[in-house]
Amino acid sequence: MREGRATKPKKFTNNIQGFESLHNWLKQQNVVELHVGMEATSIYGEALAEFLYGEEFQVSIVNRVRIKGFAKSELLRTKTDSVDSALIARFCAAMKPSQ
Repeated sequence: MREGRATKPKKFTNNIQGFESLHNWLKQQNVVELHVGMEATSIYGEALAEFLYGEEFQVSIVNRVRIKGFAKSELLRTKTDSVDSALIARFCAAMKPSQ
């Protein structure tokens, strides 16, 4: 997430076509280096993590308890996909989790 820049959520399907659409979109944005932060959600995000790692992006799968604690530190109570994705981006920017 770039500091000082508004973000607009973008949605992709959770399958290989969606992963490839995401990758193409990243290319269009001239993204060469990316640290992807994902909340650990059983196996739901595993295929995406493997795809992104295969494209040589840094991927961190973070324990959801850490994300929840970070949300509490921000006094954040709203829980939607858009809010969660922005929260995880802020968490990764601040905490810089390892792979």
